[in-house]
Amino acid sequence: MTTNLRKSLTTEGSLTWRFDLDTIEELFADYGRHDMWPALSLPTTTDSDVHLVRATQNGMWREAAVVASLEAAMEGNGGRLHTHDVDAGHWLHAEKPGEVFELMQDNGVRDLLG
Repeated sequence: MTTNLRKSLTTEGSLTWRFDLDTIEELFADYGRHDMWPALSLPTTTDSDVHLVRATQNGMWREAAVVASLEAAMEGNGGRLHTHDVDAGHWLHAEKPGEVFELMQDNGVRDLLG
């Protein structure tokens, strides 16, 4: 977070955020208006598979609506949607970076990067 601070232009000795909080609020609200589950339900248009990494300590994955959406996506995707569970909370990439990297490596991310 400290890399997002700068010296205030108006008050000597104080700091201000580098980013525009109003814009961030607007972007976050817009993010919440979009439901991307239907996109995961569509068969892929390439030979690529879709891999979803779930943080099992994040309670969202136990919510009935989320479970139903995931099941529908897996049925509709023609076997190209795969899930991988990591025993971590929301910030799984920070809590278990080795596991996340291993999943990426084992599932072709290196091939995509060239």
